Amino acid sequence: MRLFLLALGALLFSCGPKENVKGFQVRVVWLEQPSTEATIVWTQNDGDETAIPTLSLQADLLQAIEPHAVVSLAQYENPNLFETKQNPYTARAIFKNLMPNTKYYLQVATSNSESPIYQFQTAPDHDDYGLLFGGDSRSNHDNRRFINRSIRDILANQPEIIAFVHGGDYIADGNDWRQWQLWLNDYALTTLEDGRLLPIIPTRGNHETNKTLYNQVFGLDPEHPGYFKTSIGSLDLITLNSEESVMGLQYQWLEQELMQSQSAGQWTFTNYHRPAYPAVKRASETKKWVPLFEDYGVRLAFESDGHTFKKTLPIFNDEADEQRGIIYVGEGGLGVKQRSPKHDRWYLKDGGVAFKKHHFLQMTHQGRSFKIQALDETGQSFHEFIIDERR
Repeated sequence: MRLFLLALGALLFSCGPKENVKGFQVRVVWLEQPSTEATIVWTQNDGDETAIPTLSLQADLLQAIEPHAVVSLAQYENPNLFETKQNPYTARAIFKNLMPNTKYYLQVATSNSESPIYQFQTAPDHDDYGLLFGGDSRSNHDNRRFINRSIRDILANQPEIIAFVHGGDYIADGNDWRQWQLWLNDYALTTLEDGRLLPIIPTRGNHETNKTLYNQVFGLDPEHPGYFKTSIGSLDLITLNSEESVMGLQYQWLEQELMQSQSAGQWTFTNYHRPAYPAVKRASETKKWVPLFEDYGVRLAFESDGHTFKKTLPIFNDEADEQRGIIYVGEGGLGVKQRSPKHDRWYLKDGGVAFKKHHFLQMTHQGRSFKIQALDETGQSFHEFIIDERR
């Protein structure tokens, strides 16, 4: 098997509708430095695990294709946890030293089969871009597919959107590889006609009970802790793992990263699955992170898990505080059946809002502010707000 990664040049490719045909399921995963790094992960349903991938990068079409510096390359079989007629396996390749805001083409091929030619764009090194956020796509698959098609339409009309931050609970049973295959096929509905892939920034949810399989799906090292900091321009997005201990090593890492982001003058947002200020359930252990969020100037926290939409009023020290407060937003609406929020909670009053509504979020960073829109399953905005620099 081989994977060619090509920088955009004067070469024209023939691209049609892409839905991961011919047994390939290709995705681009972003972690720490998406302007210069990308993990390409692909699954082949009838794969030959003895095939060794080769990877190349062509930055100038006038030059010969030269091997790119591959930091890590792994190929391994999926755990055959349920009976299947297929022998799927997953491979990954991690690329570094890419160029910011640059379009790359890629194709996966074996001796007798090849994927369509896909493309993705690295993150910019400036602050004019958009991100999509959403969680909880584990059930009601017709709704999930409908929302994915809406995301594709938005991406087609707004090329400044660079990635999707998934808040976790992709599937119902994290041990079932067949459910992961279905989710990967459904996520491919976000791919554009020209082959553009929407990179994923992954978050582990409570239904991703099999850490090994989760890490494999997203091309993470087996020992990866599931938390990391993604830097895009002046924003640091810290993704945390609410399925492991919120204290200990993760807490220490979080404090160090928050301190560094504050010292560097970065905007800091957080993202994790189980909510600290829920609209449906009781507060989870993630509330233990809140004092650190407040000490180091976090402005916005993306949450999932509750199966409803909520946006809290700005909260600081468990009180409403317009000047220092953090807004907690989201709570999971990517297809799963929605629940009725508890409107009597103090942080959902007097500036907070909550709706029983399928949704995902669009964040646009322009200049010195962020615009956050809550979009329904058709992609129409039903609530929005602005986060400006603190004076």
